[in-house]
Amino acid sequence: MSPTPAFWNLEQPGLYWKGGLVPPTPKWTKEPSLDIIRRVSRQHLPVSEEQAIDITFLSAGVTNKLYTVSWEGQPKSYVFRVSLPVEPFYKTESEVATMRYVRYSTTIPVPRILAYNSSTENELGFEWILMDKLPGCTLREVWREWGQDEKASVVREVAGYVAQLREKLRFASEGNLYYRRAMEKAAKEDIDIRYESVGEFSHVVIGPIVAPFFFTGRRARMQRNRGPFHSDHEYMMAQMQVQVDDMEFLLKSRAASAGEGDEEVNSIIEFDERLAADVPEILEACSSLNSLLPYIFPPEPPISVDFDHQYILHHADLSLTNIMVDPDRFRITGLVDWESVNIHPRWEEKTYPQFLTGPVVEEKPPPLPLSEEDKDKDKDKIQERLDNWEKTMLRQVFDEELGWIYRRTSFQDSTQDEEWAKRKREFKEHLEQVEFSPEAVKKWADEMRVRIEKERADT
Repeated sequence: MSPTPAFWNLEQPGLYWKGGLVPPTPKWTKEPSLDIIRRVSRQHLPVSEEQAIDITFLSAGVTNKLYTVSWEGQPKSYVFRVSLPVEPFYKTESEVATMRYVRYSTTIPVPRILAYNSSTENELGFEWILMDKLPGCTLREVWREWGQDEKASVVREVAGYVAQLREKLRFASEGNLYYRRAMEKAAKEDIDIRYESVGEFSHVVIGPIVAPFFFTGRRARMQRNRGPFHSDHEYMMAQMQVQVDDMEFLLKSRAASAGEGDEEVNSIIEFDERLAADVPEILEACSSLNSLLPYIFPPEPPISVDFDHQYILHHADLSLTNIMVDPDRFRITGLVDWESVNIHPRWEEKTYPQFLTGPVVEEKPPPLPLSEEDKDKDKDKIQERLDNWEKTMLRQVFDEELGWIYRRTSFQDSTQDEEWAKRKREFKEHLEQVEFSPEAVKKWADEMRVRIEKERADT
């Protein structure tokens, strides 16, 4: 591992990382101008100069603010999404290429993109995407109102879309999708940028990975290996290096706060004294993980690995908010929020979409108490248990639908050996949690290494 990680200047206007939390939280230092959004939208929509355009706030996430664009006499609406430059250029470029690739290669309903700008050097001062507004409402808005049959119908649809992502879109390396022209532009400014073709799609390539682990806080300004990656070993070594380098930069931030270092480091993220105090323990835990890494992610992968098809495109945030539905027909109208959707190993994918995850509850709880005398906390507990029972039942529907799809198509549910896939997931999860609980991470890594060495000695 490099003892002197490189740090380079990067323009991230409108963004400041709030420290004191792990991971740090992105904050807006200025608000997007509605007048400019209106003016930019007009340039890309079929509206006359005389027609007044309405810009209405729609919703906001951690890094995005969404606005509805509409005008009188136009039944169709549009969404103008403004984004913080957490991973400047790459996040927006990859999201656009991914959405258009999925629209072309599958039957998954994805919003049509009309225009976008992946730079902050524009009139608005932010990266933005202008897209169609999908009809209907979010699944969250109607979930509690729908019965089990209606929910099961939507779950079957989601299972079909997940099957297409898992089986129809396979890749030879890990990273993110981009248009070739975008990577050619990036390569002129960064000689370390690597990318490679995607099958017969000469205009689409796999380029640097876009994932919060790689860009949160100081990390977007670090010299990182972002792929494309061709093995699990290479992928996890890159993540390990990012974690270690980030801790080194945290110490550099402490020096800057004391007037002994480069103040530029602290201009992008609030210094976290508590985390800085834990750095020695965190680095020790990373060392234990690093010694375990070759056991779980060997440099030479098994001969049985199909290098042409071992990586998949996975939407990790299929939540109730990101699934749009027709509330009257109980049908999905679209899947949204494709930012940071990357190509990754099959073992890294969660078994179920986010909105179906939860504890197993096999027995249906009693009905919710109706008496006003019942305590709210009791109602909340019963509702939570009812929700988890419902999810347990719907996961069975999801599994049955996937099994039916695999039986009637050429798709193959080719998961790796479950025990080793589980260990790989656990390793990655512990690396991502090392700043929270380094002592527990070190204990797990040391015990896992002893266990694997014993297994090898017994074979």
